[in-house]
Amino acid sequence: SGLCQIQSFFISGFSRCHCNSQNKLKYIYNLIYKDQFRVENSVVMLDPIQKFSRWKEKANLSSPLSQKNAVCISTIDFDGYPTGRFSDLKDFDETGFIICTSLNSPKGKQIAANSKVSITVWWDHVGYQIRINGIAKQIPGKLATQYWCARSRDAKLATICSNQSEKQSDHIKVTNRSASLRLSFHNKEIPKPESWGGFKITPQSMEFLEFQDNRLHIRELYKKRSGGWQRFFCSLNRFGYFQYINVPDSRATLAVSLGGPARQLHQMYSL
Repeated sequence: SGLCQIQSFFISGFSRCHCNSQNKLKYIYNLIYKDQFRVENSVVMLDPIQKFSRWKEKANLSSPLSQKNAVCISTIDFDGYPTGRFSDLKDFDETGFIICTSLNSPKGKQIAANSKVSITVWWDHVGYQIRINGIAKQIPGKLATQYWCARSRDAKLATICSNQSEKQSDHIKVTNRSASLRLSFHNKEIPKPESWGGFKITPQSMEFLEFQDNRLHIRELYKKRSGGWQRFFCSLNRFGYFQYINVPDSRATLAVSLGGPARQLHQMYSL
């Protein structure tokens, strides 16, 4: 089996062979995944924002979703519990990800109290999951106005006819108020409420998971470090996991942790 081959390969002096770190990594993954995992032949991508952009572009090409920009935004509520909801991802660039909301909504108030938030994306049709942890900061009013102007009239009316997430005693009253406002603003621009704005989430870590039918999913983690990003490979399976780390001096370290009959093989190998 692949597991036995790995054991034999390490015991026979794998850590002393002269092939480079990338080739060693490919060899090990090929033992486990065979043809199911292939390292890209192109230059290794060290920028997770670029990787996010590529994955999103691929997901959008064949997406069956009507809300293609929907992402799950998780915050910490005032009882200390994580709470998530889906929001529209307005934009992103190398500095972060932008969402818009009522600043008086639970989401807005929770971010104001605790700026640590997370974004989760699951594109089932391509088997991609992305998890982002970051720090949220309110965007300038001028930028918020630009996003407000890009919204549909229905979305604007829905915002001003009631306070977001506020408990409503009668949905009919809200519907009637929306109809009344539609008449009031007929052929008129709907102004942005002072309480409506947005946040830019600056990522501190980003994890990319590529689904595999055999459940041996391929996971890649980027962590923000001073001067750039540090990249990890972590592919979890029933035997344990492999982790590949790029460190500043370009040396690679492969951490092997195998369970079952090979549990005794638990050591850090410098390649």
